[in-house]
Amino acid sequence: MLDMGENYGPLNTKNGSKVNFYMVMPITRAETAYKLEYGMSALIDKFEEKDVPMIIDMYRKSVV
Repeated sequence: MLDMGENYGPLNTKNGSKVNFYMVMPITRAETAYKLEYGMSALIDKFEEKDVPMIIDMYRKSVV
């Protein structure tokens, strides 16, 4: 599964503030159906199998 560990964790700034990072990934209808049937972890596994970059690509082909 995607390791969101310390690479994507909160960033502590010099002044003591904490910045959280979030990611939004548009998915196709087929991917949505797959997620509903098998769960988010299974969909993330599909993204990893297909080596989908974490860059929004509106022309990206479905992973399922």
